[in-house]
Amino acid sequence: MKKLFTLFPLIVTLLLLFSSCAKPKDAEYLGFENLHIQKAGLSESIVNVDAKCYNPNAFNLKLKKAELDVFVNDKFVGHSTLDTLIHIPAQDTFYLPISLKLNLGDLFKNALQLFLNPEVKLKVQGKAKVGKGGFYKNFPISYEGKQRIDELLKDTSITNQFR
Repeated sequence: MKKLFTLFPLIVTLLLLFSSCAKPKDAEYLGFENLHIQKAGLSESIVNVDAKCYNPNAFNLKLKKAELDVFVNDKFVGHSTLDTLIHIPAQDTFYLPISLKLNLGDLFKNALQLFLNPEVKLKVQGKAKVGKGGFYKNFPISYEGKQRIDELLKDTSITNQFR
């Protein structure tokens, strides 16, 4: 019985350690905001956008690094690398600043299809290093959904540049 009391603090500590290391739930994508072109060119352009997300976890997280590939209608349009520490509040919305390098020439090849169908299939794949308490782990990122072009371009500096 005495050995049980000496092991009790160790057992409680291990249980707390394992329960606090539960895998975080995936963030929920809510949409894009503040889309603008930083650099425009046919060979390479840089587009900045804020991805609005929601953290469903009851604890804060930190995003240390992320690498994303973006596809529109199943065609690769660009790559983004985020190498900045982002604090993600518990059960709250947060914004991820994304700087996307893309080839507008490839996108304009499909411009007629984009104008005929105002809704595009947006796919984002990649990985992110997320953690808490100094411990980080790589998590896959996979999003696929429909996005209306007119909603994406509404009140952005892209539409204002061409007026």
